[in-house]
Amino acid sequence: MSFAEAIRFIKEVESVFRTMDLQSIVGLFTESASIKLPFAPAVVGRKSIAEFFRARYADITHYSLDKEVVAVHENRIAVKLQAQWRSAATGALHRSSAMEVLTVEVGRIAVWEMVSVSQAAEEVRA
Repeated sequence: MSFAEAIRFIKEVESVFRTMDLQSIVGLFTESASIKLPFAPAVVGRKSIAEFFRARYADITHYSLDKEVVAVHENRIAVKLQAQWRSAATGALHRSSAMEVLTVEVGRIAVWEMVSVSQAAEEVRA
């Protein structure tokens, strides 16, 4: 995958994730895809991925997301991520910074690895 192809792919992924539409998000992944995060067991398969995002988005409103491709090697894309949202329950503003590595197979995400930090905006300013 070229750097330009990776940018186009990540812009599509970013656009879909911004909608928070679970069916569209799950459609970005292969049938046997996995999500690997340092704070949870791996999530494997589209059904489990849908459940993961359903739970993750349950308390999120006013979501914004920006992804930037920083490196590409064969079918792996390294991405810098910035996100912001409000808690539906408390109204608190939160911000996240992350690094992702996506492995792409046949135009879909096969493996999504991410490390991130999220904080309430008040904590970020302190």
